[in-house]
Order: sequence, then C-alpha cells, then structure tokens
Amino acid sequence: MFIQAKSYILTYFRDKSAMFFSLLFPALLCFVLGTMLQSLDNPDAPLGEIRIAAAAEGGGDAFRTGTASFLDALRDSTDVTIVGSAADADVDSVKAAVDAGEADAGLVFSEGKISVYEGADIVKSGAVRFMAQSFSRQYDAIAVAVANDPQRMEEILAVADQSHDGLTEKQVSGVNRSMMDFYAVAMIVMIAFMGNGIGGASTFFSMRRDGSLRRITASPKSRVQIFFGYMLGGLVQSAAQAAVVMLCAYFLYGASYADRWQDNVLLFCFFLLLGAAVSGMCNLFGLFVRFNPYTPLMAIFWAMLYMSGTFNKDIAIPGIKLPPAAAQEAAFDLTVFGRDEKTLAAMAVCAAIIAASGILGSLLLKRKAVVL
Repeated sequence: MFIQAKSYILTYFRDKSAMFFSLLFPALLCFVLGTMLQSLDNPDAPLGEIRIAAAAEGGGDAFRTGTASFLDALRDSTDVTIVGSAADADVDSVKAAVDAGEADAGLVFSEGKISVYEGADIVKSGAVRFMAQSFSRQYDAIAVAVANDPQRMEEILAVADQSHDGLTEKQVSGVNRSMMDFYAVAMIVMIAFMGNGIGGASTFFSMRRDGSLRRITASPKSRVQIFFGYMLGGLVQSAAQAAVVMLCAYFLYGASYADRWQDNVLLFCFFLLLGAAVSGMCNLFGLFVRFNPYTPLMAIFWAMLYMSGTFNKDIAIPGIKLPPAAAQEAAFDLTVFGRDEKTLAAMAVCAAIIAASGILGSLLLKRKAVVL
C-alpha cells in the first residue's frame, strides 16, 4: 500500500505544473480575490445605525406600559435611534419621517396591531419588522397572563419590563470576517475538488492507458492495498494543499481562521478528509471512463464551485446545496461561529465516502475488463 502511495506522491511532486496549480495557484488566487474584492464586497456588512419613527395610538394600561418599555429598550441600544417622541407622534408624522428619509422605518402601535412602514433600505426595514414581530409575541404573552390573573398585572408588567435585560449580548461573529478570510477557506475547498478530483481520475486513466495498472494488478499485492495506496497518496496531496494555503493566508495575507487552535486543527483535518473523499470518488470515475477525464471533470467542478458561491458568495442555487457549498458552510460555521457540529458531521460523511469508494474500487480492480 505504501509503495503505491509513494509512487503517487513522487509523480505528483515531479510534475511542476501540477505543483503550481495545486499548491501555489490557490494561494495566489486567495490573495488576488481577497485583495481585489475587499472594497467591492463585504461578506457580512453591518447594518449600522437604524433610525425608527414610532407612534402609539390608544390601548389600555398594559399596552401603553408595554409599548413604552419596548421603546425604552430600543433607546438603550447603541444601534437604534428613536426619532422624535412616540407619545406626540401620529401615523401621518411617522409616514412623513420615513418618506423624507429622516427615519429608516416607522412603527405605529395600536391596540391589537403593529404597523411597520418600510423605508428605502430594505435590510434595515426588515430588521425593524423582526423587532415588531418580537414585541408582538411578547405583548401577546403578557396579555394572556394579565387576562388570567388581573390582580397581578403590576407584577407581570414589572417582570416583563426587566426581561429586556440580559436577553441579548454583543458577540464577535461573521460581521468581522473579511473577504480574505472568506477566500482563505473557499480556495482550499476549490483545490480539494479541482486538484484531488482531477488528479485522482487522471492517475487511474493514465495507468490503464500505459498498461501500468494491468502490471500492478497482476502482482501478488491485494487489490485493497493497491487502491487504498493511491488514496493515501491523495491524502498527502490534500495535506500539502491545505497547509500551503492556510499558512500563506494566515502569515502573509493576515487572514483569520478559527479563534482556538483546537478548532484550526479540526479544520485542517476536515480539509484532509474532504480532499481524500473527492479523490476516492474520482478514482472510481477514472477506472470507468475510456476517455481522458481531465476536461469534462474540470468543466463539472468549475460549474459546481461557481454555483456554490466559492468565487462569489452571493451566487447560489435556491433549494439545492451542492457538495462545495455544504463543505464551505461546515468550515465557516467553525471559523466564524466556533461551532463544530456541521464540521464533524461533514467529516463523518467524508469518512464514509472514503471507505465506500475504497471498498468498491478494490472490487473493481479484480475485474479484468476494468484494468485492461
């Protein structure tokens, strides 16, 4: 098994063009895209200040108290500004403030209904709409509690007023991720598919074409050792690709990965398994086809990567998650939010693919029609 792995690795490192495109090219592409698009595209742009014009109309004591408490909580936020006084405003003044651009959105509170008047910025308007929905749910809960026990209304309202504290806290998340951070991950996913996929398929196709596969399978070595030997070589290739991009992105380009070193080790292991899984599947493809798989696989992988948002994060197919998109989502969930659940699940899937492709490839090598 190690002889086949050594043969794969030596062939790989002797090919200067393969070395350039699988090691240096993704690192250079990470720098070029991360630098050129830094000022054009922000992967997680902050909303900034949200100006809200508000008015309260009618309602009982519980409604007025709840509305005032909600608006006070909004005023305490550094990202929200209440334009004018809600007590003195009405529907027309709220609409006028939004239309004039003095407010990003308007809220009108009335008994049993909250109206949201959206402004020109649909993102900020959507944020205000979510705030209104949150208040509506809380107010409904208060109304039910007061209706069941009117004597405890003051106590219930006091608890509701205090419930605003401690419900949220500011954390470091994707808002601080730069485009360099994005491509530092995306380019490793890209080369895992392009490098390992095309390399694995082309290796078996070339071996069958020049007769070396027939000679190897005629040896006393087991088919399991032969096939897994080449998969082990693909694992070494994955390690080299991930290491070069990660080291260049971190030390030369200033990109950030996960906050904890344990998560970065896990991320590196994920990239290893990802490349090995892609290599294993494409090894099988190289055993089947009777034509050079280089060009068709390149077209397929480029299309998959493009539609998965690898080169532009805003491009995606609604309702369909292609393998590169799933890999990127798992990696970003770890690097941005520090959550490893998706990464571990993706690693389990990759391990299953490696085992399945290894077993199937070993069985196929026993068929004379495959190796000839």
